[in-house]
Amino acid sequence: MEKNFFKVPNHLFEHGLSSKAIVVYCALMRHAGTKLMCYPARKTISAECNISASTVDRALAELASTGLIKKVNRKNVIGGKTSNVDLRSDTE
Repeated sequence: MEKNFFKVPNHLFEHGLSSKAIVVYCALMRHAGTKLMCYPARKTISAECNISASTVDRALAELASTGLIKKVNRKNVIGGKTSNVDLRSDTE
């Protein structure tokens, strides 16, 4: 059976988030695996949520400031920047 849904925790609505931050969080949850990690491109989130990349950046910053996600900068084998990993916070 194909997974056609994902869960969003109830506490998401207790943080006074903007609607853009909520929709970006939902997009992240959609991409998260069983370890609750994901790293979709800004362009992917932007297209899925029908918002600009700069709005995605603001929403990610808002989510990180509330502790709902953790943004970890990653580097490739030669030390250059690569994708970030967004992790769900431990607060559920």
